[in-house]
Amino acid sequence: MTSATAFPDFRFEQHLSNPLPLQDPSIGDVILCTSDGTQFHVHIAVLGAQVRHIQYPRPSLSPNFKPTVFVPESGAVWALILQMIHPGLEYPNVTLSDIRVLIAPARKYAISPVLLELPYALRRPYHLDAQPLACSASLPDVARAAARRTLRLPSCPVPPGTGGTEAGRAAARLLSYRTRCAAAAVALVSPDAYGVFFTREDRPGSVTRALPAPCGRSGCAARSAWMCVRVAGSEPGVARTFAFVLGYLRALEAELTARPDPGGAVGESVVWGMEEAALAVIMACAECGKEAQRCRAFAEEIERQLEVAVSRVHLHTGPA
Repeated sequence: MTSATAFPDFRFEQHLSNPLPLQDPSIGDVILCTSDGTQFHVHIAVLGAQVRHIQYPRPSLSPNFKPTVFVPESGAVWALILQMIHPGLEYPNVTLSDIRVLIAPARKYAISPVLLELPYALRRPYHLDAQPLACSASLPDVARAAARRTLRLPSCPVPPGTGGTEAGRAAARLLSYRTRCAAAAVALVSPDAYGVFFTREDRPGSVTRALPAPCGRSGCAARSAWMCVRVAGSEPGVARTFAFVLGYLRALEAELTARPDPGGAVGESVVWGMEEAALAVIMACAECGKEAQRCRAFAEEIERQLEVAVSRVHLHTGPA
């Protein structure tokens, strides 16, 4: 399992400088004592219902004495845990820094509220650490979702000086996943040496069904915007479309090389150029214009095809 120490962080220790909860000796019937001597006065009924695998003493019959439970974690860790499980305390805003130190005790003591919070907290951040942390917490679905989110980032660097560490290996693995996603996405939209762009499919909504096609009239005023592409598959041949389709695919290829997110297919940075070029066709020929107006539907179909291609790329979600 990936150790929490593989992700060095200093923000979490700020919990120590904040007012610690449950410090009033007049409340609770048991003392929770941490490794650094911090004491929390808690109700054993609340603690016992949420935190397992601790040997709890029986409540004292004397009002002047409280039994003590010793735990090996720090006061900062238990301050955060108690804020998440104890009634009457303000629920904390759980961050990646908190998750790093919560994973081990949450699993060790089977703290249900904390274990339930981890998937939601890991889905919020837009951060490279979310994916390896999800792997560390044995949350493969969350790890895959976090890895997919990183595809929207402009880059996925491996932190310098971490090549031999668990954090470095996790980042390198994420970079490999990104590279393979980019290759799968670019292969779908870029022409090969023979100019084959699409595989003909008869199912509704396929790329070839969505491909804008010109009217075919010999006297069409938009004829200069026509082009032919070869179609591979079970029924190979030639399909007519518009030049702006090729321009869109070239722009999308460049976008996916840098940012292999399927959502880039409908991004304004690439669709705007296609729609602007389609406007000239709409102005020149009414029949061709009806097809040219479908250029955004074509982009949405490309997005669906990219989603399928990228989802087939394997992501290892085990320990780094």
